[in-house]
Amino acid sequence: MQRKVRSVAAKGFNGLHAASALLIVISVAIGGCQPDTSPAAATVTGLRLNSLLGSPNSDGFARAETPIDFVFPRDHGAHNPYRSEWWYLTAVLTDDQGLEYGVHFTQFRQALTPAPTGDGPWHTGQAYLAHLAITDVATGVHLEAERFARGHPDLAGVTSGGQFAAVIEDWTLTGATQSPISLTLRAAEPEQFEVDLHIQQTGPIVLQGDRGLSAKGPDSASYYYSIPRLRIEGRLRLNDRVVTVTGLGWLDREWSTSVLDESLAGWDWFSLQLELLF
Repeated sequence: MQRKVRSVAAKGFNGLHAASALLIVISVAIGGCQPDTSPAAATVTGLRLNSLLGSPNSDGFARAETPIDFVFPRDHGAHNPYRSEWWYLTAVLTDDQGLEYGVHFTQFRQALTPAPTGDGPWHTGQAYLAHLAITDVATGVHLEAERFARGHPDLAGVTSGGQFAAVIEDWTLTGATQSPISLTLRAAEPEQFEVDLHIQQTGPIVLQGDRGLSAKGPDSASYYYSIPRLRIEGRLRLNDRVVTVTGLGWLDREWSTSVLDESLAGWDWFSLQLELLF
């Protein structure tokens, strides 16, 4: 399971007097699913996305079927009875010279079995994938890395109570989950890049779809909420260059067992960070 991310920077209107301009930053997540009607679809023999996210063999897994009452901070953590889940952080940052950077971090959880396969830490039945990327807009440099691990207290997992922790090997997203959320992302790819960012919630949680139930097709849905207003500050290292950055970000949270109908091959997902001046 993997998402590919492209970073695009768009400049706003320059030269306007600050007193006459109101800056509104809007984060928009747009997703769309469509039937796979391409000629090649009938001949694909490899692993399809909906074999993971929409396999008919979902016996024993919980399903997203009706709206629920979200409970925080509990629902910031993992929902192991559901097959798939992710924590998706995106940030738009600038350094003290006004240069722009994009940061993307996602941790995925994939349940291999509906319940633990036995006693002990190696029998969680969970697998984790994380993806980290930095884009230097001025130079066009895009750096990325991934981690894969079995669910295990010493390898990977996500917990939430008074403290939140999403961990996969040496990458961590941790902090306090009492509203407003305050988190720290620390992750590095040796000799390439490093991220050390402090994240503070500044706006309310937004429930997507019907009170948090997001339809993905016939009989397919997920539970989905976002925190679209995050203030972020910290440090980035790109190769041998270190910069101090500040900016805005948003966090998407989603979990389900069957988010794709069998007739759907996948979806396109992108975010827009808009600067409106009026």
